[in-house]
Order: sequence, then structure tokens, then C-alpha cells
Amino acid sequence: MKKITYASLVIFLLLFSACQKNEKTDLENNINQPQEPQKPMTGKEVADYIDQTYQLNNGFDWSMADNLALWSAALSGQNIISIGIGKDTGKSSNRPDVKAILNTLSNIEGKAVSDILIYQDNDLHYVDVLVTKLESIEALKQRKDLRYVEPTGYDYFAYVETKSNSGCSTGSDYISSADY
Repeated sequence: MKKITYASLVIFLLLFSACQKNEKTDLENNINQPQEPQKPMTGKEVADYIDQTYQLNNGFDWSMADNLALWSAALSGQNIISIGIGKDTGKSSNRPDVKAILNTLSNIEGKAVSDILIYQDNDLHYVDVLVTKLESIEALKQRKDLRYVEPTGYDYFAYVETKSNSGCSTGSDYISSADY
């Protein structure tokens, strides 16, 4: 009986050590291999992501979105991101430096500030910028002094099928002339 227990213990230890070596080798291989660039989600995948987030949280806001979803939505919407500058719209002394934010994005995107800045509103304290790289979204989302980072051109309804049974469709089909 002792021989069987001893033999099974030896086999177990051999298997366990073999598994550990493979795991270590796999980990080392992953570290040594360059990361493959992430592919953006399609517009439909972003819409599905929004639907799932809505179901889980009983609502959706772009602040809930992960970097990949936000970047993908921007790419699906003409690469435009709207950035709310500062946590409040009060005193400008509490607001972060817009030029520093734009310079950071300019460095990441590899373009001049004038090429990425679409619009700047000093009264409402936001800017619209062109963003093509995931790293730009990551840099913006890391900042704690921004009110929001949102894709402005993404059209959710272009990727979902909407049906209305209340007569409120946007099409002009079947409108009775008596309704005018």
C-alpha cells in the first residue's frame, strides 16, 4: 500500500512540476513577444457594447465605456472626440490648461495642434478634437480633471434596428394627407 501511495505522489509531483514549467515558458513567451495593436470594434459591436452596458447598469454614459469602445466609437464617427475641460464650469483658475491637453494629444497623434483641434468653446469649456490613436483616448481617460470624453460623431441608431409601433417613425412613408 505504501508503494502505491509513494508512486502516486511521485507521479503527481512530476506532473505538477511539468505544468509549472510550461506556464512559466508561456508567460516568458508572452512577455518577449511584441504586443499586437488592438483592432477597433465595428460600429455594430459598439452598439452591442452600449446595449450590454445599459442592461447591466440601467443606463449608459460614455464615462462607463472602456478605452477600446470609446476609441472605436470615435473612429466610427469621423474620429471626433469632445472633451469637457475642468470638473466645474465655474472659475477658470480651477480649470486645467487646454494648451497642455492639446499638446499631449498632438504628440500622441503626431500632428500639429491646428490639425487636431476642430473647435474650442471658452464659455462652455470644451474642445472638439480629431483622434485616431487608442493612446490618445487612454491619455484622456487617465486625467481626473476632465468632465467628459465622448465621441461626438458616433450614431448609435445607424447600427441598431429600431421599430416603432407608435406611428413616430422618421420616414415619410404612409403619412395620410389628412394628417397635415
